[in-house]
Amino acid sequence: MVLLVGRGHAQDDDDDDHFEHKEVTEEEINNLKVYAQLAAISYDDLKTWSCSDCSKVPDSDLVDFFTSKDELAVGYIAYNHGIKSVTLAFRGTATDEQWEKDLKFYKEDWPEEVEDSEVHTGFLEIYQTVADQVYDRATESLKEYPDYNLTIVGHSLGGALASLAAVDFTLRNKTLTEITNVVTFGKPRVGNEEYAAHYNSLHLNSTRVVNKEDLVPHLPPESFNYRQEGVQLWILPNSTSNASEWCYEYDNEENPNCSDSLSLFELSTKYHHWAWDIEM
Repeated sequence: MVLLVGRGHAQDDDDDDHFEHKEVTEEEINNLKVYAQLAAISYDDLKTWSCSDCSKVPDSDLVDFFTSKDELAVGYIAYNHGIKSVTLAFRGTATDEQWEKDLKFYKEDWPEEVEDSEVHTGFLEIYQTVADQVYDRATESLKEYPDYNLTIVGHSLGGALASLAAVDFTLRNKTLTEITNVVTFGKPRVGNEEYAAHYNSLHLNSTRVVNKEDLVPHLPPESFNYRQEGVQLWILPNSTSNASEWCYEYDNEENPNCSDSLSLFELSTKYHHWAWDIEM
């Protein structure tokens, strides 16, 4: 199966608002549901690849299950032979301590290689507790299957950690840029405009899925100088079908025609734990 996600592409400078959006095909949605399932699996008690959700992603083998000492960073690495990928999956927010870190909107300089780039302090602190471990294990796994891609997935906080991992991995090893896919679900904003610009400049195969009126992708607020990165796939509100749109950013600003068009009063956490018919 080929991973079908959005990449940034050239914009028409004659377009009045410079922002584009287009319908997501049923084939693309069905492919992306595999990655939603991989993100959902991270919430299982995953010691072996035998959880109830694991059977929904066949031809897979668990490589490693990881958790930081404070249990704030949790996830797994697996071979997914059906999609020819080494998958690194981060679990989302599940504890009060994680929520406490999520809701602190302070930023700090990171990565040092990117001038003026700043990221959410709490997200970075959590990621750094497992950064070396997951990088070493993922790259070792890629050596076992050199024709496989690296896919990084995550839901909620896990999506933020996936974004940081993608930037970190590609700074450590630039050759990973060509084989890294990132798919996130309900991801909060991670960094400032300079961080988003660097992420977008990597031209990763990167999709961030926003489900209807989910509040979390709108936090921390843009007024705190936070920006989303990657191409947005918006599962449309008031739709009983799978209707979704690709939403392309322009000049590292979020597309005002898609989920960013919603007012604060329209947003809710009601939709945060779903992507299509998959619960996370």
